[in-house]
Amino acid sequence: MSKFDFEIEHVPGSKIKHVNVLRRHVGLVEDTQLMSKELMLKEQKKDSFCKEQIQNGLTTNGEYFLDMDGVLYRRVKGKQP
Repeated sequence: MSKFDFEIEHVPGSKIKHVNVLRRHVGLVEDTQLMSKELMLKEQKKDSFCKEQIQNGLTTNGEYFLDMDGVLYRRVKGKQP
């Protein structure tokens, strides 16, 4: 590295959010099976974010919605479920 002339400058991750993700640990998941709807519902019932969305009340035009089985989904902009 001594052959190169360079400077190292620290920039906080909060100022460059797209790069901040690189410092986060990402675990490898090796599961070839799809998650069942029953398992999604079970896990969502334990998840604080999902509980908060449901408790705050969901509207028909909101970003998140429940299907007939009570599974929470996020609406993709411009698409209807």
